[in-house]
Order: sequence, then structure tokens, then C-alpha cells
Amino acid sequence: MFPYAAELIAYAAGAALLTAVGGRGLLLISGLGVAATLGVVGPLLARALRGAAAAPQPAPALT
Repeated sequence: MFPYAAELIAYAAGAALLTAVGGRGLLLISGLGVAATLGVVGPLLARALRGAAAAPQPAPALT
């Protein structure tokens, strides 16, 4: 139910933007959104990967 509601909202917002700014403008806005997302998520993922590599490994269990 909820993914479909989000899809409907996205289509409605996209249609309104397409009407307001045209195809090229909508492509530009979408590209800026992707670039902004990568600008935020990229450093966070890099920091998480560095932290995972630097974490101490647990000692092996004695059997």
C-alpha cells in the first residue's frame, strides 16, 4: 500500500514540475538532486567503510 502511495505522490510532483519547468529543466533538477544525494551519502559511506576496516577483529574461539 505505502510504496504505491509514494509512487503516486512522485508521479504527481513530477507531472507538476514537468508542466512548470519543461523537460530540460526537470532533467536538470533531477540531476542536481542526484548530485546532492551523492555529496551527502558518499562521505558517510567512505567513513563507515574506513571504520569497519579499522575495527579490531575478535579473538578466535578456543575449541
